[in-house]
Amino acid sequence: MKAERGADLSDGKTLFWLDNLCLTCVPSQRGNWHVCSFKREESRWDDTIALLKGDEVQFSVKLGNGSYGKAHCVSLNGAFIFSIHGDPDNRMKGLIVMNSSHQELFRVETSCHLISAAISEFGQYIALSFAIGKDTTDPYSGRLEVIDLSTGEVKMSLVKSDKIYHASLDVLEPDGEVFATSNGKSVLVYSNRI
Repeated sequence: MKAERGADLSDGKTLFWLDNLCLTCVPSQRGNWHVCSFKREESRWDDTIALLKGDEVQFSVKLGNGSYGKAHCVSLNGAFIFSIHGDPDNRMKGLIVMNSSHQELFRVETSCHLISAAISEFGQYIALSFAIGKDTTDPYSGRLEVIDLSTGEVKMSLVKSDKIYHASLDVLEPDGEVFATSNGKSVLVYSNRI
């Protein structure tokens, strides 16, 4: 299925049209892949996640049981992260990482909202920044996690300081270094070389 490219938005996202459906898409670094979320007519929120290569829809994931999705980021090879939310009030349920072959690579179940997510260039590493949740026993509450998707190993897990709490993240290959950027300043928060 082909989607028609619409507008490039000021926040870096791109709108695509698929028949009468408007897809809000996050591009990969080179813009050859887009991970998109959109609302079907019967839904109140974006209930479908789609992966586009160029303007071709590779596949879509319809979330059931009153769940809604938000596309976060996509790598140069089509691996992507999306979060899942549900009623009441679009609360966080978790997140999923999938590859371009429609295989699930990683899953997190949490009620803590995702502040920022990043995937490395070729999808080996992810960095996830979670808000402090209402459930104080949630293991992801207020944490920054770095995961190697090739092994499933958690490379780093820490409680975030105020300086990086709302920061956007970048994770790099080949070693999974993570940079947090806030108020125009970037800091290295993880490196396995140190």
